[in-house]
Amino acid sequence: MKITVKIDSENLFTKPKGKDFYASEEECRIFVERDLEIRRAASDKPETVQPRTPQEIMDEVNRELENSHRRTVRHYGEPKVPYHKDDEEEPNPWDNIPDYSEERKRQNREDYEEMCQTLHKLLKPEYAEIIIAVVLNEIPMEEFAAMHGLTYDNAAKRLQRAKKKFLEKFS
Repeated sequence: MKITVKIDSENLFTKPKGKDFYASEEECRIFVERDLEIRRAASDKPETVQPRTPQEIMDEVNRELENSHRRTVRHYGEPKVPYHKDDEEEPNPWDNIPDYSEERKRQNREDYEEMCQTLHKLLKPEYAEIIIAVVLNEIPMEEFAAMHGLTYDNAAKRLQRAKKKFLEKFS
């Protein structure tokens, strides 16, 4: 049996395309039975729910995919292309979409600073310092120990105590 399925494209603004698949009668029977079970379980009157054909089931899925595409395009809109002269190369519409990577970096930096301030308020300076260095900044324990004139075991124990104190403050 031939079933048409919509396939989402990589491009956010491209409509989903239909593709034909062929399924055996046995696969279609299982598909229809499983759909009927799910719909009857969700229905207030299970006895009134009738089985659907495989294509009717896929049409419902396809509609959801197309509606999702429409919502996306409606929300973001098509990329705007600025005016260009005929002798100029056509501009790339993706160049006009704003790049928010700097904003994300700034937000991450603000979150990092807020975490550091919170740790300094809650814990002793040496405990806050080791959590910030080893956990947040991912500095290896050996390197932290060498920078602060500690043995590896002392640094590990300090980190263990700092984590314990931190958990006590938040519990």
